Amino acid sequence: MRVRSWPLQSGPAAAVAALPVLRDWEAGGTRFYVDKRYREMYPTVLDNVFPSEEICTASHNDTCHPSNYGLITEELFSFWPSMPTQSSSPDAGLGLFMPENTILSGPKALHKLAVRFRGPFVFQPEITVATTPLSNIADFVSQTSKVWTLANREFCAHGKSPSFCYYNDIFFSVDTLQPISFVRCNQNSVDDTIRFPRLDQGSDFPLVDLKDGELGTRNWFDSATRNGSTTNATWISLPETFGSSSVGALAAIPGDNSTNAADKLMACTIDARWANSSAVSSFLGGPLVVSGTPHDWFGKGRIQERKSDGQLLWSQVKIAPDWAQHLDPVIEQSGVSVFSMLCDSIGDFQGIARAQSPTNAVEAIFAVMITEGLSRIENSAQIKGSLLDFTKLQWARQMLPIKGLFGSGGSAFNYTPTGDDDFMEFRMKATVNGYGYGVSVASILSILVLLTYSGIALAYVLYVTFFSHITSDAWDTITELIALAVNSDPSFELQSTGAGISCLGTLKQEVKVRVTKGQLKLVFGSKYLEDTSTEASVVVTNTFYEWKNV
Repeated sequence: MRVRSWPLQSGPAAAVAALPVLRDWEAGGTRFYVDKRYREMYPTVLDNVFPSEEICTASHNDTCHPSNYGLITEELFSFWPSMPTQSSSPDAGLGLFMPENTILSGPKALHKLAVRFRGPFVFQPEITVATTPLSNIADFVSQTSKVWTLANREFCAHGKSPSFCYYNDIFFSVDTLQPISFVRCNQNSVDDTIRFPRLDQGSDFPLVDLKDGELGTRNWFDSATRNGSTTNATWISLPETFGSSSVGALAAIPGDNSTNAADKLMACTIDARWANSSAVSSFLGGPLVVSGTPHDWFGKGRIQERKSDGQLLWSQVKIAPDWAQHLDPVIEQSGVSVFSMLCDSIGDFQGIARAQSPTNAVEAIFAVMITEGLSRIENSAQIKGSLLDFTKLQWARQMLPIKGLFGSGGSAFNYTPTGDDDFMEFRMKATVNGYGYGVSVASILSILVLLTYSGIALAYVLYVTFFSHITSDAWDTITELIALAVNSDPSFELQSTGAGISCLGTLKQEVKVRVTKGQLKLVFGSKYLEDTSTEASVVVTNTFYEWKNV
């Protein structure tokens, strides 16, 4: 008998292979179609105002969209820092941070507005930018996620597979386009030539003059601000010489006598795009709350980035002044415009004239207004068809993975487009985060180690069985081996091991069973292993050896 330590250990590999992995697992979803065409969902020219896009003001009905400006004023712009005064609190005027997210309401779901501000803050991009998922896409994510949840609950209740009864979180996503708006403003004095920044050239944003005999004059300013009593926004089309722009805006800001702030005229260039993104909701993130941001979305370089064919990476939206103006209606309850209300909410409702960096505050207001308006395009869109046979749970089977325990789903709705249809197709993807067994680098390596170890063990068994022809049923238990060791003579190779073994090399010693003075004993050391003399002779098979007291 030989005793060796194997260099290949199967224990750790088996443990790794049997260990469940915490990761995201593809958990089905569904394909669905909506009753709008691509050019309607993502228009690149906006020159008409449709009744369904009007904001709810005095009433609330199915054709209007809920107003979000109350949320925006309270949860976003009221945190903008104001100029410090003698009565200010100790932290007034520090202007270190601003909320960068707020919630917008839609017909059937909520969607997050994400903003990055230029201004007096610790962290700021080179340009003010805002983005949010489309309101109708948020509704679609919400609707399909409810159906998936019902399907999964039904399968779990009846013990059917596939189902996901235990998880950390569930994510529901739809790949789509979403609006994103870049804004940069330049401060002008009244009666000076209006100068707009150009967004697509250089890091210093060179200014471009707008020669207009009326805009920017004192008479125009007094008329726009009602003789200095309110702020005002005027939307204009910018010529091609102004570069990458969707629409221009002039903000007339009356001065403030208490702070000796002069009248200001902000000339703003706005660049709106459709950017690739995923609208996502999750169980832990809040049911019916949908968020999403494009990759590297607040980098200035995204304005100039192009595809291999020379087209802009993110399609630009050309906005007519009339369309932009419908985002700034007069609110019936207060009698002021939306733009004025947002300006008045700056700095805990102290007003934009008292704000730190009022130019950047105007940029933020325009970015939010345009982005929020674009998010309401075609908010009346609906999913085509209805769920498959509800009583037979056909819809539920299509919502969960079609093939295997993990994977994509099918189509839970009974609508099939024909050749004449020009409706948009989407896919909702469900992803479950939790512990499970799947393919990973660690599991693959562990399986390879186990297969290698199993191959070596199988080769050894085959060799012993068919080639060595030496087998024995003796010493098949630990106690029998201990008894054999006790009856054996001490060995020089095992010196200094009486109180423990501290060296792995000791366990690598080879040992054989030999006949010494007529008794079976364990013999260590190479000196005796090949010795066939009478001092340590080879065990003879089928021979009875009796222990003798010598």
